[in-house]
Amino acid sequence: MIPALATSRALALDIRRADTATLVGIALVVPSERLVSFLGAGAREVTMPVLSAKTWRGIDAWADETDARLPFRPAPMTSALVEPMLDGKPGPVIAERFASIPIDSRPGEGLGLRLARMLPGLLKRRATTV
Repeated sequence: MIPALATSRALALDIRRADTATLVGIALVVPSERLVSFLGAGAREVTMPVLSAKTWRGIDAWADETDARLPFRPAPMTSALVEPMLDGKPGPVIAERFASIPIDSRPGEGLGLRLARMLPGLLKRRATTV
């Protein structure tokens, strides 16, 4: 018997300063698993911040709203939801969703580790995109 697939989605976010559009970093957010992986521009280490229940409710609402607007360009995530994902305070930031990536969420190799492996390539590609 083939085991059922357990899939979730990771929302890929391009995080930029709101005033200059300078790339701050890339985040992969998995709302169903309450998991965030973030890699800052110029950083070598991925962080996995723990977000409050209030922040997750905001992310859930934002994701539902952006899903409803597809295929049109989703509205950016506000600074109030993005800043808790970041180390330090980079100033006013926004996050634009640029992909929704299906991921296997079955137990086994840690989901956080799989997300961390994806971030450097995504960051490299987004660093050249404005």
